[in-house]
Amino acid sequence: MSWQSPSHLPPSRRPGHDLVEERLAVTAQHVELQYELESVRRARALVTTACAHLPRDVTDVVRLVVSELVANAVMHGLPEIVLLYEIGPDLVRVEVTDGHPQPPRQLRASLSALDGRGLLIVNALSRRWGVVRLDDGKTVWCDIPVRETAGVIS
Repeated sequence: MSWQSPSHLPPSRRPGHDLVEERLAVTAQHVELQYELESVRRARALVTTACAHLPRDVTDVVRLVVSELVANAVMHGLPEIVLLYEIGPDLVRVEVTDGHPQPPRQLRASLSALDGRGLLIVNALSRRWGVVRLDDGKTVWCDIPVRETAGVIS
């Protein structure tokens, strides 16, 4: 995880986006989400449709990562919640912005805990991820490689 700035740039153009050749977006979507748990389902449905042309296991990884990031924003963030995803031939970039300035924390969940594993999942399934500080909140982002992810979930 990396904590990055400057906040005057849009999240998708901030440091950590040096994979320009991989980021030629085929599909890009910016979606404002309600501050409610139903937004997790909506976000999952949107990326499932958008990733339909990718291998199924890649779509599954994107869907899981989006679910975790949006759930974190709803449960621990503040309104406004915005989902941005860019799907290129080699890379899927996911960004979730919320109004809470506090960065997320990776927890050490006990075996019996029902939650606390979201960022561990994001870290395990993405090439890299980070947090961008904003004047009015934060953006948590991650990059999911299409070719390297194929075959991860069977």
